[in-house]
Amino acid sequence: MASIRDIAKSTGLSISTISRYINSSGYVSKDSAELIQKVIDEMDYVPNRNAQAIFNKKSGSIGLVIPSLVNPFFSEMATIIGNKIQDDGYGCVLCFTEDIPEKEEDALDLLKGYRVDGIIVARGRSVDKIQKLSIPVISFESIISDEIITVSADNYQGGRMAFEHLYEEGCRKMIHIKGPKGFIAPEERCKGFLDASADKDVAVEVLELSTDYLLEEDLDKALNQVDFRMYDGLFVFNDINCIHVISYLRRQGFAIPGDLQVIGFDNSYLSEMNLPRLTTIEQSPQEIAQVSYHCLKDLMDGTCRSTANRIIPVKLIRRDTTGST
Repeated sequence: MASIRDIAKSTGLSISTISRYINSSGYVSKDSAELIQKVIDEMDYVPNRNAQAIFNKKSGSIGLVIPSLVNPFFSEMATIIGNKIQDDGYGCVLCFTEDIPEKEEDALDLLKGYRVDGIIVARGRSVDKIQKLSIPVISFESIISDEIITVSADNYQGGRMAFEHLYEEGCRKMIHIKGPKGFIAPEERCKGFLDASADKDVAVEVLELSTDYLLEEDLDKALNQVDFRMYDGLFVFNDINCIHVISYLRRQGFAIPGDLQVIGFDNSYLSEMNLPRLTTIEQSPQEIAQVSYHCLKDLMDGTCRSTANRIIPVKLIRRDTTGST
């Protein structure tokens, strides 16, 4: 692998001149620059990112911290943000936490060691550690502090939309399958659903799960505790669990939506592929990714004018799991 010394030897120029050219840190004559670039191309030289990070105090990389790629929403979001990062000439350092605070802290330490220029943390739990970061950071869903921008969907309104849609379709005996405690999004979706039900004086049951992407919980065991014959409407807090619940219900002999109308949340790509196609509340991964990345870039560039939280509107996507058959 070629080094700066090899380029200096081949061009007859000093190491300091080569370094100034590579790091854009000082004057290099046009002739010298053309010669250096010619030799770089011939040797297929790639700058040492770690050395550049130490020299420039920047790595040209951005960190992305997410719980998992098992949940399709996070997979889509990570792909969109990763592509934007690379399109702008940055490297992307992707870390997974499985919603375990210790893993998240390790990921943040790793990114600090790499001297990344900015970080996007999805559903962060290490509040104190995130607050102490001295580099630009954007939080998705989790509220960290008034100084750190949080980007999230309007989860409360989404919960209200879910109830209102089921109610408009004639449901009066409803159950909500709620996500795990400790996360803002499932709590807000549940609150919106319950508040909307109270407005209509309709009692709603709630079944709370301990995870949101089916890695640590036997969902069928939890569902076996419920007599779904008592209900005509069901709201599940995300699509991946909703699709599993529909599979369970069909195995139990339920017709969807004939016996039970079902609505999810996310509008991940699985919702369109499922049979029957899933009615759901859309939180757009494209818009969330775009807003999160643009906010981070503004922070990195010093052009951010407000640290107010960004709330992304949601909308109802009507498909086949609600309405008349």
